Amino acid sequence: VLRAILEQEAPITEKYATRRLANHWGIRRVGRKVEQAAGITIRQIARKDFAEMRGDSLWLADQELDRVRIPDPEDADGQSKRDLLTDVPDAELDMAIVKLSESGLKGEDLISATSRLFGNRRTGSSLNNHIGKRIEELRNT
Repeated sequence: VLRAILEQEAPITEKYATRRLANHWGIRRVGRKVEQAAGITIRQIARKDFAEMRGDSLWLADQELDRVRIPDPEDADGQSKRDLLTDVPDAELDMAIVKLSESGLKGEDLISATSRLFGNRRTGSSLNNHIGKRIEELRNT
């Protein structure tokens, strides 16, 4: 199951993988036991040279990130929307920030544009801090 998810959606964060597995298993609420079971599944697939953990995310082996995936605004169910705090891999968020900053955006405008790119209408303090932290880390590299 996870292999099929990865073939369609990689790279994905561990939290997103866990939610997708739970959904497949018919579980609506992800608790400690589900997180443990998903963690075992994730580690097993990573050991089989099909996938690997890079930072906060699970990638296909030898996968390169070539684009930023944005939600489909026509998706009425919200299935293509990923939570920017937990579902978007840092590498993908970083790519979005770099591309948007190349257009001249800075500061709060860069944070707002990044948030909107991933389908968020507003930027609350948690999201603002998360994007701001990624911007700061990019400046320090």
